[in-house]
This record gives sequence, structure tokens and C-alpha cells, in this order.
Amino acid sequence: MSGRALSSSATALAFAIGCGSSESNPASSAPAAPIDAREDQALVFAGDDYANTGTAGFPFPESPHTISFFLKHDGAPGIGVAVALRKDWESGVAVGLRDGLLGAWNVFGPRTLVEDGSPLSPDVWHHVAYVYDGNLHRLLIDGREISSGEREPTRRTPTTGWLGSADGLRDFYRGTLDEVRIWTNARTVEQLALEAADTAPAGDPNLVAHWSFDEASGVRAYDRSGHDNHAILGDGIELHAPARVPSER
Repeated sequence: MSGRALSSSATALAFAIGCGSSESNPASSAPAAPIDAREDQALVFAGDDYANTGTAGFPFPESPHTISFFLKHDGAPGIGVAVALRKDWESGVAVGLRDGLLGAWNVFGPRTLVEDGSPLSPDVWHHVAYVYDGNLHRLLIDGREISSGEREPTRRTPTTGWLGSADGLRDFYRGTLDEVRIWTNARTVEQLALEAADTAPAGDPNLVAHWSFDEASGVRAYDRSGHDNHAILGDGIELHAPARVPSER
């Protein structure tokens, strides 16, 4: 096993059991609260970098839930996972692009849960949401539903979360991400339209993770939901860490 794979596994385990000690968690020495930049930030992924996150309070896969974020991809072919929630090597869901088509799929198989039939325009910011309401899997772009489908979801609650990759080793995303949120309810079209317009109300009890990436520096992307599901950029290794850039949305 490569050193990178060992690093990814070790950090994911630390988050699965909590923040862990300073020896197992490279961000444990970071301040308890973020020091933000003066302008809105986003993360840009170059196709070989990623972040992994805590999963406290994350939704059970058969229960209603929503994964939402802003995305600007560079049009690269292949699979690029924006967000993946997974249970080790047993189950999970990934949301991202496959040859330019936005979709959500089980991480093992992979079996498509729902996918748009038209390529998502590159080099343009879009608000993306994947919603499961206990019956239908739905995709929304910029506050509009564009596709839906019925498939049985996986059954194991996530213990690791990933941004920009399926697992820190493959299916790397190329492009920019901003304002990633995980919800324990099926957001309505109206709610997601507000989110797409950057007017979503704060303090929603169903929000269990929110990464705005607005920190001025450091390897930690703070969870703004209050659940302490902080993300570590590149396992704390600069070579594998996405860069912070002005959002410019």
C-alpha cells in the first residue's frame, strides 16, 4: 500500500472516531474557530488533490437527505467526484460528473441513482443538489429539477466523507467547489432555489455539515454547521491539498 493510501486511511479513521489526538489529526493544533479571509473563498481541485471530512450526524442512506454545493468544472473527461459519503469499502454515494454529465451513483458498481442527460456547461458556476426523499433520487441545477429516478439506496451510514475524490485515491474532480452542505432532510425546490441565490437562512437544524472554505489559510476547512465535521485538505499534505482561491461567484 502506498504512503498516500496509508495517510488517507489514518486521517479518515481519526475523523470517524472524533477529532482524535494531535498525533493522528494534523489539524488538531488549529484554532478552535476559523480566521477567515477578507473575501469569499472557494477550493480549486487540480485533478490529484482532495479533502476528507468528519461525518458526525450524517444521514442514514435510506432516510431523506440532500447534498448541495456550488461547482465550476473545467470540462475534463472521465469521472470527477465532487462529494462522496461512504462506509469503508461497503457502501456509499458519490455526486459529481461522468464525462460532463452530472449524476449521483453508488460508489460500488457503480450503479447510477440519477443522472442528467445533457452535459453541464464547463467554466460556469452552477448550484448543484442531489436529493433523496425516501422514494425518488432527484438532481437540481441552479434551483431547477432536471432529472429524477427510482433506485434502492445503500444501507450503511457513512463513516468517511470526501471532497474532490471518491476516496482520496481515485476519481479526482477538476474544477472549483464552494459552499458544500449536507442535510438530513429532502430540501424542497423552493429551499434550494434560495440556496442557489445565496439567501438560504442560517441555523437550520437539518444542516449537519457546511464547508464555506473561507479560511484565510491552513489545512482545516471548518464545518460551519456546528457539528465539528471539519475537513482536512490533502490529509494535511500540501502536495495533495486543493488551493483556496477567491470565489468570484
